Amino acid sequence: MAEPEPTWAPMRSLGVGLLEATGARTVRARVVGDDDLVSGGGVTSGPDVGLYLLERELGPRIAHAVEELFAYERRGVVWRNAGPAPVAFQSPGRPPAASGTSSRRAGRRPPWRTGPDGSSGGGV
Repeated sequence: MAEPEPTWAPMRSLGVGLLEATGARTVRARVVGDDDLVSGGGVTSGPDVGLYLLERELGPRIAHAVEELFAYERRGVVWRNAGPAPVAFQSPGRPPAASGTSSRRAGRRPPWRTGPDGSSGGGV
């Protein structure tokens, strides 16, 4: 008998090792739909899982009505192992940032952290 194909599972930083030890392939997503298995990653992903199941079984109009009833908006998209794999994207004319560095110039503070005269504002 052939070994079953590993399933996809949502990834949260604390549970990655445990999930991978069970043979699951982790993906950074709130909700993962893997055929008949649907799983959510994180404590607050329950409403997103429920709304996805409503949409899948009863349609987007019903799911949207329940969203409005609960005054809740879904976050993110449901990840499924379908479609072409993404490729790395590089903005034209912009060199890649060195590993472990910020693309922001060294020593330059973000606009919300500077005073009206451009100084560091003396605090934070």
